[in-house]
Amino acid sequence: MAKRHINELLRTPSGRLAGSGMDYDDYSEEARLSKNTRKANPVYTEEYSEYIKELQNQPVKTYKLTKEEMDEYLKKLKKE
Repeated sequence: MAKRHINELLRTPSGRLAGSGMDYDDYSEEARLSKNTRKANPVYTEEYSEYIKELQNQPVKTYKLTKEEMDEYLKKLKKE
């Protein structure tokens, strides 16, 4: 008998190989991670951290529109 290739097997709707574990995705309460499981802490580069700090320190622009200006603005949004 010839060896079989992994792509010859059927796949589940979620993409796993059929017959290689669970048949379905389990979203029940029992399927959650245990409380002892550590959550991942992302590691950022120095450049990315500086970029985020720059974004947080920028001024925020606010605009007060009249009712007519707001209606015109909403019409433009609906066209797009």
